[in-house]
Amino acid sequence: MKECQKLITERRSITFFDTTKEISDDLIKEVLEVAATTPMDGFSEEKMKEFLGIDVEKMVPMIVAIGYKAPEKNLLPRAYRFKFDEFGEII
Repeated sequence: MKECQKLITERRSITFFDTTKEISDDLIKEVLEVAATTPMDGFSEEKMKEFLGIDVEKMVPMIVAIGYKAPEKNLLPRAYRFKFDEFGEII
C-alpha cells in the first residue's frame, strides 16, 4: 500500500502535529490526488500560524481539510481533479 493511502485510511485524527518532521512534496501531491478534500474558512489565522509554525508575516487565506471517505457513504461521482502541478505550488 502506498504511504499516502496508508496515512489516509489508517489515521483517524490528529492530536499532535510535529512541525519539525519533513514531509516530501511528492507525498503531499500524492495525498491530494487520492484524498477527499474540502476548503475551509472561518478559522483563527493567528492560531493556525502558531499551531503549524508559520511565520507571522505570511498569510493563510484558507485551509483544506484532507480525509478519507467512510466505505458505507455514497457520494456523488468524483469530478475531474487537476494534477497538483497544474494549479498549485509548494513553497
